[in-house]
Amino acid sequence: MDNATYEGNLEKIYEKFGRGALIPLLPVAEFVGLNYRTLLTDKKFPVKKVGRKYYVNSVALARYLS
Repeated sequence: MDNATYEGNLEKIYEKFGRGALIPLLPVAEFVGLNYRTLLTDKKFPVKKVGRKYYVNSVALARYLS
């Protein structure tokens, strides 16, 4: 996803995961091609812990990838 625009990234995310606001971390890690532990240690990655699980907001993910 190099040099992709925010709108293009958001559209790809919506195509893959639907228009839900929160996406579980493991499918996101597969989508971006990185290990989920790598994403958890990245201070700029938009991950949120809800209970005992980690989720990523689809809009924040599109911004991160842009």
